[in-house]
Amino acid sequence: MGLSIRSFFVDENDQISSVATAKINRLFNGDSNESFPEFSNKRIKIAEAVVELIDRKPIRIIQIEGLFLSFDSNGRLDKEELFKEIQIGAGSIKQIELPEDKTNLLDTSSIFSSKTYKNKYKWEPKDEIRQSILKIIFGYK
Repeated sequence: MGLSIRSFFVDENDQISSVATAKINRLFNGDSNESFPEFSNKRIKIAEAVVELIDRKPIRIIQIEGLFLSFDSNGRLDKEELFKEIQIGAGSIKQIELPEDKTNLLDTSSIFSSKTYKNKYKWEPKDEIRQSILKIIFGYK
C-alpha cells in the first residue's frame, strides 16, 4: 500500500486538467526552468487528491482539497504570496497549552489566522469536480 498525490488545474468553468506531480513539485521547489506562462499574473484553482494505491493502482481517494496558487509575470509561483500563505498557515496552528499555564487568557490568534487561511487560500471542490477527478483517476468514461 502507498499514497500518491494527483494534481489538477481547475479553470473558471470548473473544467479540470491533470498536471504531473513532478511538475508541481519542481514549481514549488523554485526550479527556474518550470513555469506556466498561461497563468502569468493570475491566481488559479488547483485540486489535489490524496490517493491510496495497492501495487501502484489507485483503490481509494482519501481526500480532495482545493487550493489557490498565485503566479508571477513569468508564470512561476509568486514567492511573496506563497510566503504570506505559509505565514498565515503557520499562524493557524493552535498552540498547545502547557499544564502549568494557569492564565485565564484565551489566545484567539490561531482562530483568526485559520479563518483567513481557509478564506484566502482554500476552496471547496463541488461534487461535479470531485466526480471528474474520480473519472480521471479510476479511468471511468
